Amino acid sequence: MVGTQDERQKGACERLGYDSKVNEYSMRHTGCTRAARKNAGAKVRKLAGHKDFKTTLNYVHLEDDDMADVAMTDEESICEEHLRFIMDVVEILIEKLDRMPPGDHSTGLKAVRLHIEAAVRHFARGQNLQDETAFTDAIYRCNQAFEGSSKEAYRVLASQNPERVTLAAIETYLTTGDVLRRKVLDQFANYRREWRNPSTHDYMLNFDEDEALLAIVSVTVFSIVLCDQIESKLAFLKAQASTPLHPLPTGSLLDQVAVVMRRFLDSYPPAASTPDRLPSRVAYERLEGALAGYLSAELSAHNIRVSQSVRMEDFEVDIVVETHGEAIAIELKSVRRLLQPIVDQAVHRVTNIIASGKFSGGIVFAFSGDASAYEIQPVPSHSRIKLVLPAGASVTLRN
Repeated sequence: MVGTQDERQKGACERLGYDSKVNEYSMRHTGCTRAARKNAGAKVRKLAGHKDFKTTLNYVHLEDDDMADVAMTDEESICEEHLRFIMDVVEILIEKLDRMPPGDHSTGLKAVRLHIEAAVRHFARGQNLQDETAFTDAIYRCNQAFEGSSKEAYRVLASQNPERVTLAAIETYLTTGDVLRRKVLDQFANYRREWRNPSTHDYMLNFDEDEALLAIVSVTVFSIVLCDQIESKLAFLKAQASTPLHPLPTGSLLDQVAVVMRRFLDSYPPAASTPDRLPSRVAYERLEGALAGYLSAELSAHNIRVSQSVRMEDFEVDIVVETHGEAIAIELKSVRRLLQPIVDQAVHRVTNIIASGKFSGGIVFAFSGDASAYEIQPVPSHSRIKLVLPAGASVTLRN
């Protein structure tokens, strides 16, 4: 068949009895219009390959009432996506709270969950009823969740009753007392700066749907990472209170820490062997806290101090063991299949930490939720670093 594409297309239309003006563009317009008349909404945009629904409107040819229905259908689809995203994030928090060991913090954290769930209901009301005031209501519920999370962080991390302290004093302590991990502090500062402070200081301020969406996600993420740190602290306190004391091992501080870690690993049940197997992240937080608590109980009687989540100027160390001007950095990494690159990166990081001059040695602990036992191994090219790897695992480190 000869001729240009337009000529061939025109000839085919004539043979089929169609208008010769029909082309790929008119067919695209017709397809979008027919789909829109069936209230396909967002599907029209996706089928047409458009990122913006305004582009799709150029392809559909409907009466004004039909056009409004199509636009509304697309907006409703976007609203549903926003709500599903929020619910997925909130579900992560709920799972963490359900697995959290009970204690004085339980009632307060339950209230945090209820405030966030109320914020989600306000958000949905704003969407469904087109009630703009509902989004501002969602922000104020988020503020209550934020304040509740801050109080429970103070209760657990500072071991103090938050009811006897002003909220301002609690926030000052959390931001200046080297208490929160860097990622928790970042989320704390972000919500406080973007949502809590503006809404508290300007009572005439109103918020829209996007701002409510971001606020709910922000406060929920803050609560999630805070729960991780609370989980670790509770494990620390439990291990610290129940660890039997042994004589102080001989050797350098690095050797002493390695021996005590060996005792810990011999007594601590691996995540893979527990009847009610915990999610990897929960098991990781509990292991970190239990290890720090065990080290603290064993070494503190010998004037050796153990600290968690120590923030330095350029880095943060998971566990620090120090005495008489000498310090050991313990770096924990959660590994699954990519053991080699993660351990290699962690050893490189610990090498840089030692090079800072503030630490005399380091230990890299590669945690795996599938491990049934661990082994402590030397690093031939780094005499001041030791590895804790799942039993049977091996890595080849770069020099």
